[in-house]
Amino acid sequence: MSAIARLPRPLPAHFPRAARRLACALCFLAFAAGASGATAGPATAHAQAGIEWFAGGVDEGFAQARERGRPLFLYWGAAWCPPCNEVKATVFRRADFIERSRAFVAVEIDGDAPQAQALASRFHVAGYPTMILFSPSGEELLRLGADTDPQVFLDALARGMEGGRSARAVLADTLAALGGTANARAPSPADWALLANYDWDEQEGRMVGDDELPSVLLRLARACPEGDLADGDRLAFAALAALPRLAGGPEPQARDWLLARLRAILADGTRTRRVLFDNDDDRVLETPERLLPPGIERRELAGAWERAIAGVLAREPALFASDRLYALRARALLQRIERGAPSAALAGEIEAEALRADRDNRDRYARASVLSAAGDALNEVGRFGLARRLLEKELAQSASPYYVMMELAQNARRSGDLPAAFAWYDKAAKSARGPATRLQWAARYLVFVVQYGPGDRARVGDAAQLLAAELPPGDAGYSGRNLSYLARARRALASWDTGAERDEVLAGARARIATTCGALSKEDAAKACRDWLPQGPAAPPPAAG
Repeated sequence: MSAIARLPRPLPAHFPRAARRLACALCFLAFAAGASGATAGPATAHAQAGIEWFAGGVDEGFAQARERGRPLFLYWGAAWCPPCNEVKATVFRRADFIERSRAFVAVEIDGDAPQAQALASRFHVAGYPTMILFSPSGEELLRLGADTDPQVFLDALARGMEGGRSARAVLADTLAALGGTANARAPSPADWALLANYDWDEQEGRMVGDDELPSVLLRLARACPEGDLADGDRLAFAALAALPRLAGGPEPQARDWLLARLRAILADGTRTRRVLFDNDDDRVLETPERLLPPGIERRELAGAWERAIAGVLAREPALFASDRLYALRARALLQRIERGAPSAALAGEIEAEALRADRDNRDRYARASVLSAAGDALNEVGRFGLARRLLEKELAQSASPYYVMMELAQNARRSGDLPAAFAWYDKAAKSARGPATRLQWAARYLVFVVQYGPGDRARVGDAAQLLAAELPPGDAGYSGRNLSYLARARRALASWDTGAERDEVLAGARARIATTCGALSKEDAAKACRDWLPQGPAAPPPAAG
């Protein structure tokens, strides 16, 4: 589970990847990657807590990797993201992980650093954190996400370093072999492990087109040999996460296979532990509703899933606090499917766990992850007051209070207090730090206002002006996540119908962007700068039927 995942609807407040992932696994990954370091400065390395961080730019890092004949591990993160903060609280302090980091040239891209969004487009990354292993020559070997079990991650990383074959080449050869192509290279156990642990959620269309991804993952999962049971299970869960992209859902035979595989995993405690916590984001947890019609069978599957999570929690009382809270939240979501609402007993468990997590986690970086998990879990069972009190308490000690404000906005929305939600969104957007974060926070605020306060023309106009004020002054800013957030703003405004002239409401924002957009040298950047503000009347709603 991880805070990079999707946020409570309607707006993602964690990131995009919809997956909430195990924070401890995340920590392991980031550390094992040795991935951290400045994105600008002299091309030298310095040591902090025993870890060597490359202090030069990305291209300098690749040059050093070639010179030393070492892989390069690229880490993409942000100062405010809870799982990234947990890395600082745990992984960076472990001697065994520090030793492992010696094998890489480790480079960090901070999402708010200069050129960071352009680099995000270059490497096809969006969610925080994303980790990529490159060969010394610069070929992408492996893309690993935070949803990988720590030991599995190390094994996959070692195989990636030793084999030197890219995930793209392995996938092409595997699909060719499955398709019966003559002389195609049959996948080895190491190849299956690489494919199973690839971060498909963050591949950004690089390996497989988004529309093809569910079918490709289903094909891989069904073909994975029984001897590679764990890899087949991971591929099956990756296919479940990708199902929302598949128009009309899977074919009946594939649907039945997925259901049978899922039931087999839930019936085996070892298999459950191996993949379940790594795949408990909302998309996967909606599987019973996605694959089964309303009725007893759907409720039974959700109930079996919920009990499987409860069983792992009972067997592993020492799980890190955020892991337990995310798992308890997953139980609440499944109970909604099974019985219509979470039980009072589960709500009490979550409340007790949240209070214990608040009491026992004093490190500010660990708290960033733990309090985020506590707030989400409490909101899910309707304990809005306690969630609000814990988050407000955290404001005074958080290293990124603007992130906590965004969570308070979600808490207020879910509790039905829209005035408070608007106020927290506004405050978060205005107090955020870092150019990319400020733009993205402002875009989220604008989308929220359009969705929940479409009749408040003054608020919509003010939110649009706030976003206009955060537009990047240079071409490189119109890339990566910034571009996707401007697209969200455009979609929201394009469908906004106030019953009045939209241009009048957006006139202030349009005046603000004239100078910024006019100063850009690249036409595609200037177009992105201008086009999030649509002209003329709102688009008509689609015709009925």
